[in-house]
Amino acid sequence: MTDTLLAQEPLIRLGAFTGILAVMVLWEWLSPRRNQEIGRARRWPSNLGIVALDTVLVRLVYPAAAVGTALLAEARSWDFSSHSKRRPGL
Repeated sequence: MTDTLLAQEPLIRLGAFTGILAVMVLWEWLSPRRNQEIGRARRWPSNLGIVALDTVLVRLVYPAAAVGTALLAEARSWDFSSHSKRRPGL
């Protein structure tokens, strides 16, 4: 089951995003808090562009940060296993 979830992870995320976005759009349409100076047609593409850019950056930066941290740990000879208190024979 875990493999199925991991294989479908992008679709699950997209479905959750789309569902929440639909609820928020409906909510804003039904009960606006104030009159908007900038219309939805101008605001929403900008906001969705920020979401898309953020998604791309996170997908690129997090793996690079993990690799960078691993290389730093290797260069400085950081070894977590030598600091753990293991009992012999385990």
